[in-house]
Amino acid sequence: MRSDKSDRKIKQTVYPKTLPICLFWMSFSLLYASEIEVLEPLSMVQENIFLEESNAEQMVFSNETSFFGEEIAASSVAGLFPDRINWTTKKKAAPPEIPVAAKPTKSLRVSIDALYFKPIQDSLKYGQTNSISFSPPGNTIGPSFTYDWGVRGSLAIPLRYDDWDLSAAYTYFHPTMPTVHKTDDNQYLFMVLTQSFFPQVNNFSNVQCGDIKGKWRLKMDLLNIELKRICLVSRSFLIKPIIGIQLAEVKQRIVVNYGRFWIVNGGVLPLDNPIPILNAQKIISANEVYGVGPEFGGEMSFLMPKNFRLFLKSAFACMFGRFNTTMKYAENLGSIGSLPPNGTGITTTPYPENQVLKVNVAGSFTMIQIQGAFSKEWKMGKNGSGDFMLGWETQFWWNLSRMNGFNQPSLTSLGADMSLQGPYARLELNF
Repeated sequence: MRSDKSDRKIKQTVYPKTLPICLFWMSFSLLYASEIEVLEPLSMVQENIFLEESNAEQMVFSNETSFFGEEIAASSVAGLFPDRINWTTKKKAAPPEIPVAAKPTKSLRVSIDALYFKPIQDSLKYGQTNSISFSPPGNTIGPSFTYDWGVRGSLAIPLRYDDWDLSAAYTYFHPTMPTVHKTDDNQYLFMVLTQSFFPQVNNFSNVQCGDIKGKWRLKMDLLNIELKRICLVSRSFLIKPIIGIQLAEVKQRIVVNYGRFWIVNGGVLPLDNPIPILNAQKIISANEVYGVGPEFGGEMSFLMPKNFRLFLKSAFACMFGRFNTTMKYAENLGSIGSLPPNGTGITTTPYPENQVLKVNVAGSFTMIQIQGAFSKEWKMGKNGSGDFMLGWETQFWWNLSRMNGFNQPSLTSLGADMSLQGPYARLELNF
């Protein structure tokens, strides 16, 4: 009985003291066992995780491993057990390179554009073919619009006020279209530019000829003064709002020659002394437009790796100015007489006087410009850079010309539209 009591005392005194040690040992054993399961040897990973066909022994682990509730590098974990396992790490793939849009810089920019545009002017007509001699219906005889060269230069100066830039651009475009020549042995070509409302400046019923030759020339000078500022939308996308003024001077000139008239009427009343009917062999028309007005728009750039860029510009301008149109009828032939059986015939002689019609009115006209391009930039020195751009440009001018109806002096001619389109190349230098 005494021994049992003593044993009970021993158990009561020994067990409470050894309990914390046992619990700590068990906890450490469980933690160590869980860590061994996480950090598997290379051979087990080869069987259970990933096996490359090209090299079966080259295995990859995540570059971070959980150990005792903390994120540490796999190489550090492997250092805790150098005599047990050899470890390798897996490198994460680098994210794609995203170009960073440049912040506004205080740099001077100079650029020059080579333009190769095709102008198209509405309501220009030299003559009309007749369905008797040509396959019906009759076709219009007008200018042959082709591509021609022009140039545009610009200069941008940085301002100290809120990172705005002041730029000026001048456009020079003076194309000459090829001469158009049309003939008809039966003299069934209609002379549309000599039909008018009184006989002194037309050929009355003598409206046909056998030869038409025409030429059109354009002179366009534009000056744009603009304020621009870079606004970053994202790391690779930026916009530049544009506010400014545009000045325009546009001149058009056509020269049309008519030949081999078909004269069927030689004069008008009175019968005893008829007034000769004039047949103009040469028509010269000049249309000049001057205007100035506000301009607004924007430029957008999408930056890509390796300093490539997509570029888009859209600008709109509304101008007010003067329209000066002059129409000259030259090298006239005066027709006298009448056809048999009532007359002895018609005779024609040169008429020394020229007829001139003028229209001078004030009005407004508008234009829109759209550019789309692809460019490449390269660095030059510490602060300089260069940019080469290839793109396409379209301009559309509303109510630019008063040449439609200019041969009708009793009516006010209406505005006609003109468009320009074609590729361009730009070289820009930043200092």
